[in-house]
Amino acid sequence: VLGNKRKHLNSLQLGNPNRGRHVFLIGGLHGCQWAAPLGMLHTAFALFGRGVFTRPILDAVRFHFILIANPDGYDYSRRRSPPTAKHWCKNRRVLGKSHGVDLERNWGTPGISWGFGKTGKGASKHSNYQGPYAFSESETRAIRDYISHFSTGRGRSALLHVRCCSGSVTPPKYYDTSVSNISNGVDPPPPANKPMGISVDVVAKFLAKTITPTPLKYQTIQRGDSIGRSDTGRMIDWAYSEANIEHAYEVDFRASGLATHMNFDLINEKPFNEMAYAIERATIVITQLLLSVEITGPKQEFPFTKGIIKPIHAEKEENITSTSTRNSMKLKTSKSSKQKHKQVLI
Repeated sequence: VLGNKRKHLNSLQLGNPNRGRHVFLIGGLHGCQWAAPLGMLHTAFALFGRGVFTRPILDAVRFHFILIANPDGYDYSRRRSPPTAKHWCKNRRVLGKSHGVDLERNWGTPGISWGFGKTGKGASKHSNYQGPYAFSESETRAIRDYISHFSTGRGRSALLHVRCCSGSVTPPKYYDTSVSNISNGVDPPPPANKPMGISVDVVAKFLAKTITPTPLKYQTIQRGDSIGRSDTGRMIDWAYSEANIEHAYEVDFRASGLATHMNFDLINEKPFNEMAYAIERATIVITQLLLSVEITGPKQEFPFTKGIIKPIHAEKEENITSTSTRNSMKLKTSKSSKQKHKQVLI
């Protein structure tokens, strides 16, 4: 069970599980970003509810929406007290006299893509604390294993890390896990070139240009020559370098402050609606990019867990293979055959 409060980590799934292609949307790694999970949920409703317009894409891939990847931090940030709780982004792991690890900085390989953040006494008090070691948190380990199960080769998976709210697209940085650690333990190893030949910088600029029709375009974040303190342990770098994911991008969707921290009721107003529209466009673009990559590697059986999975919803009248389920790393089913089957990622 994930976190100190024993909360489940759920995945909402849409689309065809038999094609061997999967698109992952991960949100809520920072508990304080309330709008991102809700925008992803709107996107799932849009994909499932547009009928003939989204039927081909739902038949071609399986979508996995992990809406709240940091359930403990998310719940804590929505407290009314203390006043600073709404700005809490880490999880709620107890670390001596402090709490929490930044789940956006807990991915990768030590000495190569992780470990360049603050360490030593008092490091855990910082808001971007990377953790005592890579994948030290149950949340990041669970998501890592879940994604890795399906990402067995090129063209199998794509990933969007959904954040809020600066309006930017960040491409991944490739690293070679065979490069030995630098002796001083501080400087990152020299940059490596991924042999796949796809320019993620060009794709990131394309994403930034096409996900919103408004004049206020998204910017593209330029990565440095190597992974250092400012970008240690990022999920998109791990996905691109170690998980066989050809397209993995971090998209910081634009929304107003009122739609994130100030007033939960205002999330349904115009700034949030524009954000939800942008997430939907980004999801379609990343799916089209995935479908253009030739598939390699074996197809993994669906679902991730053992046992028979029965969908919660199914469009039988339209004969659409898309279904909506809650997925997890462990299947819990009721003994009564009359109750519906659910999946919970724990």
